[in-house]
Amino acid sequence: MNLIKKKKRQKILLTLLVLVLLGTTGSIVRSRWIEHAEHQAIASQISWKLFATPGPGRSPLPEADCEYLDFESIRSKNPDITAWLTLDGTGIDFPVVQSSDNLFYIDHDAEGKSNSKGALFLDYRCNFDFSDFNNIIYGHNLNARHMFGTLMNYKDKNYFDKHRTGRLYTPCTNYSLDVFAVLIIPHKSKLYRYAFISKNDKADFFVEIQQAALYWDTLRLEDGETLLMLSTCSYEFKNARTVVFARCKPI
Repeated sequence: MNLIKKKKRQKILLTLLVLVLLGTTGSIVRSRWIEHAEHQAIASQISWKLFATPGPGRSPLPEADCEYLDFESIRSKNPDITAWLTLDGTGIDFPVVQSSDNLFYIDHDAEGKSNSKGALFLDYRCNFDFSDFNNIIYGHNLNARHMFGTLMNYKDKNYFDKHRTGRLYTPCTNYSLDVFAVLIIPHKSKLYRYAFISKNDKADFFVEIQQAALYWDTLRLEDGETLLMLSTCSYEFKNARTVVFARCKPI
């Protein structure tokens, strides 16, 4: 009799354990689904990428590029939004935010809501108007064309050759982007810098990029042109980062 009771008790405990596990799993799946839905809404062209006509004092862009983003409307969602980044053909087409540190937007989306997918964010030490010589944007390495997941594709030479253009829209200036290098570097690489004291300092920086580059295309910067450094986690070694460099040319 005692043996029968013991087996019944074990079955009850096992059933309860299964129910708890199912409930926990369901909660996690539901949470991930909600986060994914929120992310899709943020990336929606209809609700986010709002175009406006050129305002007073702003010259129209070339005909093939005649678009301005309505940052007044976009930033009404979150005043931390400082730009919009688009890399042609990559799926990267998202707002860029900036906080007072490099931690908040690791697990908050571009509306400032808690979300493990995070957001693309400009290094807090960089000028918000992208006036530094090297402007650093971070984003998570996610699948399904989210955030900076497709930066990993640049490690393929054919992909690198075919995805070299993009746009950076800001409230003050719009830029055309020309991708010229892809690197795999440590997360504490000296290439993560934004302050330069001279033209020679900038020239030395170019040499350092070329020496570390997996692929490189020589270019010459003109006055007023700067760099955009796009960084995401990589897995070639501990704390590796895949980095894509692009030239920012005002348009």
